[in-house]
Amino acid sequence: MTLHELSDWYFTYYAPNNLKEITIYNYTNITNRFLLPTLGDLPLEEFNNMQLTEFFGDLPISPAYCRSVYIVLRSMFTVALQNGLVDRHPCDHVILPRQPLK
Repeated sequence: MTLHELSDWYFTYYAPNNLKEITIYNYTNITNRFLLPTLGDLPLEEFNNMQLTEFFGDLPISPAYCRSVYIVLRSMFTVALQNGLVDRHPCDHVILPRQPLK
């Protein structure tokens, strides 16, 4: 399963039953704008914390908004872990930027 397929499942089955409507709206926008264009075609088992640290370090957004993107991705992988789609959580030990990209 790819991240794109996971996001489709997440927003079809998980989000409507567990998140507020405004949260679903915001998470969908973040997913479509930042996560799927770069990471969408990657199989879930290929994700790791070093790769994600580099991904977040290269995003041309503020550190605060970078944290918002991280929260969305972490939520999706938490659901994947709970449903046995991954053996480990790739968002554990990810280093998020503290300074804006120069």
